[in-house]
Amino acid sequence: MPLHLSAVQHQGPLMVLAADSDSTGGLAGSPWAMPAFFFGWIGVGVVLALVLVRRGHDARITVVVGAGLGPLMALKLSRTIREQEAEAPPLVLRPGADHGGQLNVLVLVQKAGSPLDYVLSEVHSLRDELGFVTVAQAVTYETLEGDVDDDVIRSADSELYDTAMQLGVPDAELVLVPGRSDHVAERLGHERGLDVVLVVEARTSLAGRRII
Repeated sequence: MPLHLSAVQHQGPLMVLAADSDSTGGLAGSPWAMPAFFFGWIGVGVVLALVLVRRGHDARITVVVGAGLGPLMALKLSRTIREQEAEAPPLVLRPGADHGGQLNVLVLVQKAGSPLDYVLSEVHSLRDELGFVTVAQAVTYETLEGDVDDDVIRSADSELYDTAMQLGVPDAELVLVPGRSDHVAERLGHERGLDVVLVVEARTSLAGRRII
């Protein structure tokens, strides 16, 4: 009888340990565990990358980096906003000339080749009041980072110069500004003391006049 009791005493703990092992192994051994982790990692990184895309970063490059970094993309996002965006200067393609008037005007081109009819009439109506005229376009931060692609710069220079010629202000300042289009006016407004902002949109030409 004592031997029988001893066997019962040892059997209980062994059965409990076996049960615990099965319960933990079931979760880790699930066929969906690795795919869920993999797609979750990518998903979090892509979502964080899209935050930067909305702030004016290159979509293809940023999303690929986000997919690779996953949740670590949060660190890059913070550093990019704090350092890269704060330090990225506009690129002046051609310096402009002062026309002697009291109004400093920005013509913001959102897409090259867009119609200029309404903006053209606005510029003509301000002809006698024109001071410093800036023709600018927003580009991604990556466009002006590191080794700048000369072909891209030459193309942008040609397109903005064509716009200035069509507007009748060939001596306008031509500028590429990193970031979102809707932030360009605010940024250049503080730097250049703009009085009038004319926006050339992709499908139609719109002109908005406001004091910065």
